[in-house]
Amino acid sequence: MDADQTKIYQMISGYARTAEIYTAVKLGIPDILSKEPKTLQEIADETNIDTNVIIRFLRLLISREIICLKDGKYCLTNLGDLFRADHPNSLRNLIIYVGEVQYRVGQEMYSSVKTGKPAFDKIFGMSFFDYLSKNADMSSYFNEAMNHQASIRTEGLINSYDFNHAKTVLDVGGGDATLISSILKNYPELKGVVFEVSTVVDETRRNLAKNNLKERCDVVCGDFFKDSIPSGSDITILSNILHDWEDNEAIKILRNCNKSMNDKSKLLIIEQLIPEIVTPGSSAVGSDMSMLLLTGGRERSLSEYEELLDESGLTLSKVIPLALSNIPEGKKPDWVIMECKQKEKNF
Repeated sequence: MDADQTKIYQMISGYARTAEIYTAVKLGIPDILSKEPKTLQEIADETNIDTNVIIRFLRLLISREIICLKDGKYCLTNLGDLFRADHPNSLRNLIIYVGEVQYRVGQEMYSSVKTGKPAFDKIFGMSFFDYLSKNADMSSYFNEAMNHQASIRTEGLINSYDFNHAKTVLDVGGGDATLISSILKNYPELKGVVFEVSTVVDETRRNLAKNNLKERCDVVCGDFFKDSIPSGSDITILSNILHDWEDNEAIKILRNCNKSMNDKSKLLIIEQLIPEIVTPGSSAVGSDMSMLLLTGGRERSLSEYEELLDESGLTLSKVIPLALSNIPEGKKPDWVIMECKQKEKNF
């Protein structure tokens, strides 16, 4: 087998790796082994699975370096520890989310590519965000995954952008306040505002209180499609929001932000950019396909964002690469801050 054939075999077996770790977590094996090593019979009893079957799966987990066998008992490896629910850096909930949502949606990629419509709606019978609003556990798992990514982006934002000229910062769709909390901690004179939907604001307020920022940050409940976005902030932030939506919806969000701004306000759009010339390894390209499958949204190139801004009465001032610590040396980051301002008020 030559190198290209080997690479293809690795690509087509990716589904199995996802299924394996999802099954391990769903059966609770990492949690069963979290306190002490267990025998085959003990694991069989706790999972209610016949020993002749569960031993085959345990062998597989050994081959994947998730568990190991010592003195006749099974125990977790350092890698397997990350699957435990009680691990401080646990990936358990992310694995469940991927296994029950993204894995299933990926199986209908053919349908999305053929029709241009999100596979999620076909599989689950409703839109992605409607599903999250009706499934509290999965919504929590999704938000946990997003918050982990948000903390990485937030570090990049703090390292890349100077907020000293601002007095108030508004985070539109600010989730659990991860981003605004970090900004306020780094700039003690700043005031903050988070604009979020009713299903999220309780968590937003809890986290602000947890970070002792309740007095410095207001929480306003609303829908960025229907409701007025709070005015008066020097900087408005849209972080990882626009890619969830098709162009018409993205323009509605941008126009609503524009209405809350004045001629001195800045709008910071934090997104991945599709490179004008695609090369191997672009994370934005993979994320673009995920958006098609899940929400019908899309990642965009810089020129495509400029078109959206123009349609929304806004103009691009500057593009700042997000200073992320996990970017390999020599690789250009896909994540950027697009600083925008009002062009003119026509609506």
